[in-house]
Amino acid sequence: MRPVRVRARPPRRHRQTCSPVLPGYFDLGKVSRMPDLTRVTAPLLDVLEVFLWAVARGQELHGWVIMKAVKRSGPTVYGVLDRLEDAGWITGRWEDQHPEPNKPRRRFYRLTPTGTVAARDLLAERRPASVASARSPLSRPGLTAFARLDAWLVVPLGITGV
Repeated sequence: MRPVRVRARPPRRHRQTCSPVLPGYFDLGKVSRMPDLTRVTAPLLDVLEVFLWAVARGQELHGWVIMKAVKRSGPTVYGVLDRLEDAGWITGRWEDQHPEPNKPRRRFYRLTPTGTVAARDLLAERRPASVASARSPLSRPGLTAFARLDAWLVVPLGITGV
């Protein structure tokens, strides 16, 4: 039996250029964001469900309320919000001043008309039961996040109607 010869892979050579602004650091170029939603994840679908719920009630939401409704961590929710905003599905605005003194301003989000149609289509494809109950999400068994949202929709939490 003949021995098998394994050739070692030559080391990769990376083109490393130094940043003209920060000497000693490498220039990675412009890192662009995805303009569309090519990755459809469970957190994305959860957030879209909450937005459709808010659209049905004429509300806009801020990140903390969305996090509590979908029971996901901050980095997960804000990553989804960034992707949705980059894709043009939602718009965000900063509040002028927090109602409580010495508190940071919040960013409020709402679905755009294009985002509403796209979210309904995507949820109809991936979660048909959620679209059927979007106008009445409390009818879905085990879905208590919307009941909590109804209880939280007060002016001190910053949820405003349109």
